[in-house]
Amino acid sequence: MSKNLPVPHPPESPSPDQGKEGSRASRWLAGLKRGGQLGPSPYPRQSDVRHEPGVPTGVPASTNPSVLRNLIGESLSSVVFVMDYLQLDFNGTRLSSYVWPKSVIGSTVRSFGEDGYRDQLCAFIDHEVCDTDETVERGLEVRFDLGAIVIDPALEDLTGPEIAVLHVYAPPGEISPWSVWRPGEDIFDRPGW
Repeated sequence: MSKNLPVPHPPESPSPDQGKEGSRASRWLAGLKRGGQLGPSPYPRQSDVRHEPGVPTGVPASTNPSVLRNLIGESLSSVVFVMDYLQLDFNGTRLSSYVWPKSVIGSTVRSFGEDGYRDQLCAFIDHEVCDTDETVERGLEVRFDLGAIVIDPALEDLTGPEIAVLHVYAPPGEISPWSVWRPGEDIFDRPGW
């Protein structure tokens, strides 16, 4: 029987009177860099469980296709810059990235902080997703006819226990499929992490 799991939230940001060292995200990252354990998580490991319509909870990921594929055929409807993360909305389905993705259009690759980064991300609005990919080599890729949005952080880009979370829209009363990607798990299980 499926059950509703708590909705993941972005890492806490430090309060104005709290230095960077004091935030939950910075303490987590410092522990990870020292080789510490991630600690318990309220969410199942992505490799253990994926929540798909019609697929019982607990089905191993190897027998269950990526939830990211739900984006294929959807148009990007908004790009939301939250204080320290990004939300990409696909008409109700939301991909939250807790690391800044790269934006690729033609041969132009833009990263957070570069001139034109926000404009290039917003250029994908109203474009349809034609493909997605999840690989160790390239991270998460959402491809459009115009280019791609790529979530593939380096260790120093990590700010908290999650890299990205996808919540797929489901009508009221239905269970919404979702997936979470974390450092040290699945496609982000990399040497040195």
